[in-house]
Amino acid sequence: MTSRGTFPSYDMALIGGQTYGTMIYMGGSAGTGTATGAPANPAVGTSYCVSGGASYENCSKQVTSLSASFCDTSGCTTALAAYTGGSSTQNGDSGGALVLKSGGKVYPRGIHIARSGSTMYAEKWNLISVHLGVSGVTT
Repeated sequence: MTSRGTFPSYDMALIGGQTYGTMIYMGGSAGTGTATGAPANPAVGTSYCVSGGASYENCSKQVTSLSASFCDTSGCTTALAAYTGGSSTQNGDSGGALVLKSGGKVYPRGIHIARSGSTMYAEKWNLISVHLGVSGVTT
């Protein structure tokens, strides 16, 4: 790990040490590399997909809030995007990309971090960019 946000205020990490591609993998367990468009924050009322390690591509997620909090025994993570709909994410999906799919590309909007009941949570793109000092790569 190269850098980590101050947990639990921010639940994100930057992994370094090698070169990573410019695609986000969507679909099943093998995944298909999908070209990326410009990253941005998610928008309330818009439908997104999560590409997680357990439930793979999981769509029909509608953002309901951009100021949600998720609390557990570690403390609270705030300023999150909350979303519902589609199949529930599973343990192992954390760290998966929250994306908008359009025109054969995926547009990063955040990173999935948690689920409580039918509500799921993601760190938003702008906070990831600011706290980890990263920018998006488009293809």
